[in-house]
Amino acid sequence: MRKTFRYRLYPNKEQQRLLERQLEEAGFKRTGKIAHRVTNRKIDVLGVELIRKALCSKWGLPYGSFTMEPACFLPFVPSLESSDFDCRRYTNTKLPSYLGCQIRFAVRRRLLQKEVSKAPNVWFVGQNSTKNEAVLRDVLDVLSEKIFPFFKQIDDLEGLLNYLQSGEDNIGKEGIWNIGKVGSFRRLYLTGFTALELGEWALAEFSLDRCYETAISKSLNLRPEILQCVKHVSSLARQHLVLP
Repeated sequence: MRKTFRYRLYPNKEQQRLLERQLEEAGFKRTGKIAHRVTNRKIDVLGVELIRKALCSKWGLPYGSFTMEPACFLPFVPSLESSDFDCRRYTNTKLPSYLGCQIRFAVRRRLLQKEVSKAPNVWFVGQNSTKNEAVLRDVLDVLSEKIFPFFKQIDDLEGLLNYLQSGEDNIGKEGIWNIGKVGSFRRLYLTGFTALELGEWALAEFSLDRCYETAISKSLNLRPEILQCVKHVSSLARQHLVLP
């Protein structure tokens, strides 16, 4: 499947090199369909996902449809998506997938494509090399104008903390998503751990205490180790200590 996707997305080697060069110049290293960039405070992840034939059939899309999935993994925020939750800073040498990232970003196609007109977050590559060149140009534009600026935005943790306190979760739209609504368990969780990383002790303690109270009052179906972690990290904030 990967070989088919590679052929479809890159009609010729020159175009393949063009896209890969743009990623490499930005510091990304690609493994299969996922590219990673490790920075001082986070890991940037970009997945390019060919939609499986079964899902194409279910969603009424032609085979050859694909999405781009930008996301940021924050090592100082224990991932709620992880199957082996650990209440400490992420030190695993295995690079995360975009599904395990705490901050995700939705992009939209600029190019008009009748084959996927009802799916604005999906591109289609077929056998027409001329049309595929337009698809590649659109992908490159979205990469430089939307995805790279998103990664740069999250580099500013102070700005991220401000966004977490009042910004929108753009689920179903273009922009930052997967962070939950303001006041939700997920949003308070992300806010508390980010504040802790920045040494904003009072905000960290307040957010984590509210996070715990929200989980209890709403009887959220969470693993006990997650609730224990929230309570423990709130005590770290009171002691002015960061996550080990």
